[in-house]
Amino acid sequence: MIILNELDSTCGISDEELTWRFKESIRIDNEIRKIKGLPIAKYDDISQRAYLEYPDGRREYVDHKSSDTGTLSHEANNIMDVKNGNMSYRRIIMIDIEKLREYYMRDLVFVTEHASERYRQRGIKARDVRNAVQTGEIIEQYPDDYPFPNCLILGYDANGKCLHVCMSDEGSASRIITAYYPDEDKWSDDFRIRKETV
Repeated sequence: MIILNELDSTCGISDEELTWRFKESIRIDNEIRKIKGLPIAKYDDISQRAYLEYPDGRREYVDHKSSDTGTLSHEANNIMDVKNGNMSYRRIIMIDIEKLREYYMRDLVFVTEHASERYRQRGIKARDVRNAVQTGEIIEQYPDDYPFPNCLILGYDANGKCLHVCMSDEGSASRIITAYYPDEDKWSDDFRIRKETV
């Protein structure tokens, strides 16, 4: 049973429901890809490498080499088309914090209606989110998320308080999905690791 707090009920949908819907869309997309015999892009948290998983269970890891070899370096926001003959599969994107900061500098960061409403409810200002991205670090990557890969950033608001920002990389711009002050009951003391994974 999900208990809605006052902020969630005013928006009509809880964060848990939104997250569930988002994950469900990814699950369905992956099932369709399996039925079609296509590989699924995934991320290995242990080795911190992206890979393609084929229907037979085989994994093909993406090598992080220099662009001279046809792949992009890990430091430069890895975007790689994995090819098999003439068929091109899903892009694997590893988000780089510097690229997200560049989007801000070029005024290419957009805020979803959901995020804007959450800002208001949580007392978060646009400058707090921008400051969090400028001072922060990526603590989680979601390369399989649909429609665009996104990540979770731990940074600091304008007053120096820890702030989490979920942000996409859409190739030429970015979108703020949500921002919130991390809950001490759900995160480690430094707000980098979820307690359910500790």
